[in-house]
Amino acid sequence: MMTYLLCSMGNTFAQSWGERGGTIYSGTKKYSGNWRRLASTEEKSIEQLINIINTSKLGVNLIDKARLRAAKDHKRLEEVIESGEVSVTDTTLVRKFSPNSPESVRFETRSKVYIDKSHNTKNAVLDLIHELTHYIYKKPFNPYVGEFSLSSFLEDTIQGIGGEVDAFIVECKVGRDIYGLKSISAQCLNILDGEEFSRNLAIKEFYKLGEHYDKFKKSADEHGIKQEVITHISPEQSSLISSAWSSPYPVAIVEEFQEIMTKVCHNDLKRMTYLSESKTRSIASANEKVTKARANFNARCRAYLD
Repeated sequence: MMTYLLCSMGNTFAQSWGERGGTIYSGTKKYSGNWRRLASTEEKSIEQLINIINTSKLGVNLIDKARLRAAKDHKRLEEVIESGEVSVTDTTLVRKFSPNSPESVRFETRSKVYIDKSHNTKNAVLDLIHELTHYIYKKPFNPYVGEFSLSSFLEDTIQGIGGEVDAFIVECKVGRDIYGLKSISAQCLNILDGEEFSRNLAIKEFYKLGEHYDKFKKSADEHGIKQEVITHISPEQSSLISSAWSSPYPVAIVEEFQEIMTKVCHNDLKRMTYLSESKTRSIASANEKVTKARANFNARCRAYLD
């Protein structure tokens, strides 16, 4: 059985509040120090972050769901969370197949939540709220199965269940519960409609492109992105910028999709070699599957292979 770690495919667009332009400063010593110094070990410090989230009723619900999600992988929630260079929910897709039977493929996913090791406590709490929303609700994509197009990837990453909009809104809601309205970021205030955080306003924020607007429109035409997916794009400046690509989310997602497909196609090229070898020793029905797999590979990967 051969195992390939294909790619990190979770929320690669997560970022710190500082990188969003919304770092929250606190005058209290408890929240202004580095979060990893809350306790004697990193795991105990993570427990302290969770305890702070649990001071909100919405936060209690979030943590309960996160514990159930971790339990499905036979882990404690504290084992899923670590410090990292940036805050991100990282999900790795693992593909397994035998060289003797490359048409039979199994997939597994492994998820981990990282919190920026440089953050103070307050910003770490807010990032953890954001990332746990992805961890609980975001269904990992699989570029080998079903419809995996740039249009669907773009829409799902921003507007899908557990995507950026959902994580942003939950972050704002629980953050307000814990720290109060005056202590939330300007980005959250931008989507506040009366007493509620507006999903429609959040979507519009994510599709603001600023100076990238004309270039993105041209790129969208070239890549065949469905117009109904990008109806909200505008030339307004956005405060929501992808840390991974230092650009607005729609622009970053196009870049990410191309990187994913390049990795996927190069990985799948290896499997095509085994399929070709197995074709000569397989029965007719299996050979038909191999021929179909080769045709699908050529159609999908032609643009991503050198």
